[in-house]
Amino acid sequence: MSNTNCNCKCHEKSEKTKQRTARREAKKGLAVEGSKEKRKPSAYAEFVRANYSKVRDFPVKERFKKISVMWKEEKAKTSKKS
Repeated sequence: MSNTNCNCKCHEKSEKTKQRTARREAKKGLAVEGSKEKRKPSAYAEFVRANYSKVRDFPVKERFKKISVMWKEEKAKTSKKS
């Protein structure tokens, strides 16, 4: 039988555990103080979001192969315009 009300340090959370818990809470949006602002999605992430429906019927590996080809074509078009 364990006694969790003892005065020893064996039941205290380590500093590493406290940090891990703080990170989890921050991810869930529970920790407001000192939390980082969510950064803007990259151009690639926005492109994938916009074009994912076009390749949804393919198997996963093929989906991202096709998305990457589409992305390279899009990049080539935009770099020629510049």
